Amino acid sequence: MITIEYTKHASPVSDFELGQWLRDFINIVKSEPSKVDTTFCVSTEGPILMVRLAILQGKIDHKLIRFKFKNTVMSPNEYGVVVEGYPKGYCDLNGKLYYKLLKFGVRKGRKDREIEKRNHFAERYSRKGSLNDIPSL
Repeated sequence: MITIEYTKHASPVSDFELGQWLRDFINIVKSEPSKVDTTFCVSTEGPILMVRLAILQGKIDHKLIRFKFKNTVMSPNEYGVVVEGYPKGYCDLNGKLYYKLLKFGVRKGRKDREIEKRNHFAERYSRKGSLNDIPSL
């Protein structure tokens, strides 16, 4: 069984090295899967996502892998998904960042459209002479 532990005490794997990291990982898993009993410690989500993708693609047997975060050990299904026991704080940084990007992007877009509407309205009704075109009572 190979355990991938998500911990702050590990070295990060660069996005630029993820492909090579996964190839090395798959070679270790395929070398002698029944005899392999080791733990890989990672501090970034990339390696975990890559292993999950490799499971989904059939490159790694999901039964040989487990993930660990703090005191929680999780087993992925054949789709690379951890269905039960997904603890808060486990590989959720990117999701939180994407959520904030979308949330603030939508807010900014709405605000910009409102400003554009107001400016258009102000420009339309503040043209020279437009106030003079109003009939007097």
